[in-house]
Amino acid sequence: EEKNHGTDYDNIDTDFDSFSDYDEINGVKTKDGTKTYTTNPLSDDTDGDGLRDDTEIKLRLNPLNSADGRTKVNQTISQSVLPKELTIESPTPISFRGELVGDIDENVSVRMSRDSYFDTLQYVIGTPIVVNTTYGGDGGLKILFDLTKYKNIKNRIAVYRYENGELKEVDRTYVSGNTLFSDCYSGVYVLVDSKKYIQDLNLFLK
Repeated sequence: EEKNHGTDYDNIDTDFDSFSDYDEINGVKTKDGTKTYTTNPLSDDTDGDGLRDDTEIKLRLNPLNSADGRTKVNQTISQSVLPKELTIESPTPISFRGELVGDIDENVSVRMSRDSYFDTLQYVIGTPIVVNTTYGGDGGLKILFDLTKYKNIKNRIAVYRYENGELKEVDRTYVSGNTLFSDCYSGVYVLVDSKKYIQDLNLFLK
């Protein structure tokens, strides 16, 4: 049967799309088991729309329909792809979500900033972070900060980007419950206590 389909004798997944050749030939089931797709075991993108077969099935798209390759899907990043020091070990745990094309898990990465610039700033809250993403600044991707530990001052906490040696406040942000939402694209982000920031600025200007 391997010979008939041209698949690799020594590899159960010839096209490396996370589905075995057997499953692709006989039908890959969606996670909920409601649909089955017979995909090409020799191509990780059966319909040629730019999204791998496993990505389309994960996002509940059709790996046999090239028309849905640019479909935006509402999704939240998996906690497993985020570093613990920015989630369960952070005073301001983060997450990402949005209505996006492609798998958010594969298009967003984040790490702690090691820039010593932030070490002496008394108005900085939590850990400055570096975001790398293929998503642009069109408002599709949101970064979420859990402000539960700072709920008493949450209304004076703002999101800033560190650009060209300067802090610039992000315009499009809002608070819902104890979560601060902000537009996000590649860059360095930091939470700032606005009251302390203004006080520090006033001292500097005197």
